[in-house]
Amino acid sequence: MVARKQRRHRYFGLASPRVAETIEALMGPAAESGELRTRTGPRDEALRFARRCYNHLAGTAGVRMYDSLIRRGYLSVGESGLSLSTEGRVFVEGLGIDVQQSSVGRAPLCRECLDWSERKARLAGRVGRALLDRTNFAERPVSSAMSRLGTLPLGRGCSERFDILKGIPMAEQTGPAPMDRHETAMGLGPLSIFIRKLLNRSRLSTLDQQALANLPYKIQNLDVGTQILREGDRALVCPILLDGFTYRYKVAADGGRQIVALKVPGDALDFQSAYLHTADHDIRALTPVVIAMVPLRAIESLAEDRPAIARALLVDTILEGSIGREWLLNIGRRNAEARLAHLLCELYYRIDEIAGAPLDTYEVPITQEQLADLLGLTPVHINRMLKRLEGKGAIRSGRRLHILDLAELERISDFSDIYLHRNNVPA
Repeated sequence: MVARKQRRHRYFGLASPRVAETIEALMGPAAESGELRTRTGPRDEALRFARRCYNHLAGTAGVRMYDSLIRRGYLSVGESGLSLSTEGRVFVEGLGIDVQQSSVGRAPLCRECLDWSERKARLAGRVGRALLDRTNFAERPVSSAMSRLGTLPLGRGCSERFDILKGIPMAEQTGPAPMDRHETAMGLGPLSIFIRKLLNRSRLSTLDQQALANLPYKIQNLDVGTQILREGDRALVCPILLDGFTYRYKVAADGGRQIVALKVPGDALDFQSAYLHTADHDIRALTPVVIAMVPLRAIESLAEDRPAIARALLVDTILEGSIGREWLLNIGRRNAEARLAHLLCELYYRIDEIAGAPLDTYEVPITQEQLADLLGLTPVHINRMLKRLEGKGAIRSGRRLHILDLAELERISDFSDIYLHRNNVPA
């Protein structure tokens, strides 16, 4: 083990990949004997999501705020700890915090704190205190050190635009979420991003587009990990993904999981249930998601009445099969580095197709454990490959994975986008 000191606390980690491999080898027998991982933190889901820990924001909300500040370039993590960038200093001074007096008093300007329930870093120090002071929460005491916080001002697209800094001017670098861009540009309501995706490969008249926009639906906002569909279910609705990411997976008899598909905004998650009575897979939210639940009977009736829409839905289903074939080749015949690089290229192109704005870099919202389940590798092997790609300047890994050099990833994986059929609109 190796130790890292953080003020009065010491945090311990594994000393080397070899140690990790040894522990990983024991995970299978441990699971079979019923030994499961302990879930740290409070049991109350509201407390796990947002709470006050002494004088800063904790829980899922605190971790997301910290990640947001890192993404915006306001904070950077180095060997000496957490520091403010030039842009971050401007932002902090706008909160009324005197950066020049940062050495006065015991409390540092900003520091990392390991979150009790999330086991990830969140922001503490005087900046963390100032940000909590500027949020509008209703508090209910739980202990002398902790309070339950009220509803956060979450909006659509919270997976990419999570902003608890209500009332604080903060430049949004990512701009509007794709679902909002397409809804504004097309004027067809929340289903605009779904219609836009169909138009990328099929011709639809104005009347066809309006008919799709008029489908009955119910909007739902779901948290990370929410089960959307279970194997064996008899589905009556088709979820259409408007924002966030989901994944489809299968579970073996011994409990092993294989992710068989990733879904991006604009994707319909379960067209097949209109014609196959029983679901043969599970679907779960990879990030916070916004979905439109559309009755399958309404989709089926629309396809029967409008041939162009029926063709568009068929093309979309065939495309999913094409991606599935490429995934089989990727897992079966490419080495680990090429396998990972190929997946990242695919995700970049699929997101670029529906982004509504040019992508300079792209953040991949997937963990190393999920990459392992997707690519048929161990988490330790995934970590090695990420480090290798990072060494070649293709990605930046850490708490978030960013694609920096698409051309290098394409070279490593010998990537061809022919299976994505990006230019399939008939003449």
